[in-house]
Amino acid sequence: MTVLQSDIEEIVTNLQESVHAFAGKRILITGGLGFLGRYFVQVFDYLNKQVLSDPCEIIILDNLITATNHATFNSKGIAIVNHDVIQPFYPERPIDFILHAAGIASPFYYRKYPLQTLEVATIGLKNSLEIARKNPECRLSFFSSSEIYGDPDPKYMPIKESYRGNVSCLGPRACYDESKRLGETLVRIYHEQFGIQATIIRPFNVYSGEMNENDYRVLP
Repeated sequence: MTVLQSDIEEIVTNLQESVHAFAGKRILITGGLGFLGRYFVQVFDYLNKQVLSDPCEIIILDNLITATNHATFNSKGIAIVNHDVIQPFYPERPIDFILHAAGIASPFYYRKYPLQTLEVATIGLKNSLEIARKNPECRLSFFSSSEIYGDPDPKYMPIKESYRGNVSCLGPRACYDESKRLGETLVRIYHEQFGIQATIIRPFNVYSGEMNENDYRVLP
């Protein structure tokens, strides 16, 4: 597996002292063998080896539906569980942080797996939120997408977070776009009704040398 070490070091440097919040914590990463998930696992692995005096523990959930790069991590403190997040997962011990990075983002794959694409950002996310609900101190981050804005009118460019979007519920991208929108609603509901500590992240056109060759999203 090719690791862009400079990226990892830059991330850790920019996080500064906040990285110590992960010391001794247990972190669940859904889609941890996917494009974004692998980066986070490698960042935490770097923290354990170079920064934290009390290492964190990483639990990776991934069903490998789109992962052609079947990454393995031999580092102590990293466990890989072959699991479909659409099905409930019951951790043996309390979880401190959840990164719900599981998702099917490539147009090639979400047209091949439309139902799974919709479910991972809704049912799968709900399962992650339920884990957080059972662990009162747990914090969750949901990886949504810039696609929640759909096809914006040029007059709204550059896009502000307050923009409500222009999304077709019947279009070819709907299984991805609409599931992310509903996922954000789920996070909001769990925050308001159950006090879940949660954040929503909307990545825009993420790419790097770690992207799979058949991802079909590499910039020209």
